[in-house]
Amino acid sequence: MSEFLQKSISTNLSELDDVKGYVEGYANTYNLKDSHGDISSPDSFLKTVNERAKIIKVYLNHDDNQLIGVPAFIDAKDPIGLKTGTQFNMKTNLGRDAFYDVKFLVDNGFEAGMSIGAWIMKRNGKNKSIVEEYRLKEYSFLTKEQSNRTSLVTALKSADSPSELMGLLTKMFNLPYSDERLKQIESILKSLETKPNGEEVINPTDGTTLLNDEPTRKTFFQIATLK
Repeated sequence: MSEFLQKSISTNLSELDDVKGYVEGYANTYNLKDSHGDISSPDSFLKTVNERAKIIKVYLNHDDNQLIGVPAFIDAKDPIGLKTGTQFNMKTNLGRDAFYDVKFLVDNGFEAGMSIGAWIMKRNGKNKSIVEEYRLKEYSFLTKEQSNRTSLVTALKSADSPSELMGLLTKMFNLPYSDERLKQIESILKSLETKPNGEEVINPTDGTTLLNDEPTRKTFFQIATLK
């Protein structure tokens, strides 16, 4: 019986065009052990790409209710791995926001990666860790933490101070997101009222002011996904 797995890698995107909403990157790499302990052989995607290239989808975070684009190409013969070119659907809020999430994170030095959703159809007879054939269902861009830290499209990084967090959010606010996303970012910016020492200001219902015992810290992943 075939196994269905979601396999992720960390990689730098090789091309990102914010005019067209286009991204190139590797959805899987060959001859390297992944987070599941598997090694993809260089021929492992040849059959599935030949048969299914026109029906493979591009999702956000492996959610099949969040279609964000289509493959412009899928190259299973690239010597490094399964190379893809993705055209994001910039006419929808979901596709445009997903693209600018990726662009923002990459532009600000966060590690980028992609993830495949595929069935393992055949393993090597002598070495079961080597996958000889996949049946690819989809690949995804990830903007939230997965169960394994290697499953991130972007490395998680905590903002070291409220000022750093404000700076990141301000950069994000200046991107051409959808109105809904911009309202979410604006709301977060307005909520970050802090003391100089980094303590978060809380206004109780009685009108007095209380201070948290510890400085405010939010992971960038929480801010970037905004979902």
